[in-house]
Amino acid sequence: MTSTEAEVKAAGLLAQTLEYIVPLWSELAGSKHGSVRCIMDNQTAIKQVSKGSDAPAAAPYLRHKRMVEEKVYRGLMWFDFIHGQLNIADVLTKQVRSTPEFKTKDAALSGCVPRVFETENMSRFLLNTK
Repeated sequence: MTSTEAEVKAAGLLAQTLEYIVPLWSELAGSKHGSVRCIMDNQTAIKQVSKGSDAPAAAPYLRHKRMVEEKVYRGLMWFDFIHGQLNIADVLTKQVRSTPEFKTKDAALSGCVPRVFETENMSRFLLNTK
């Protein structure tokens, strides 16, 4: 499986989960929940699910790709690129280069040191929601 295929399939699982969680959250909060920011470190996967680009290599995971595209189009979720070194999920899937990197990612994953990765896309999103 390619990295892009793995990322798109993981995004498909996330999309299925959000399909049920977001309406529940909206009901509990008493107001409509906004679009959910999903951080990904694979620009090709982001392009495929966000901009509708097709490639022959996407054929094996086309069903997952189409499902995620539909959720993005509906405004349920949106994807933001984050560099792999900052991606806290990598501690679960890749070899961590150093102890400080592990401690930083572990603290963010456990919620001890929550962060918002303010990218250019996130800044635009925050400006549009005010």
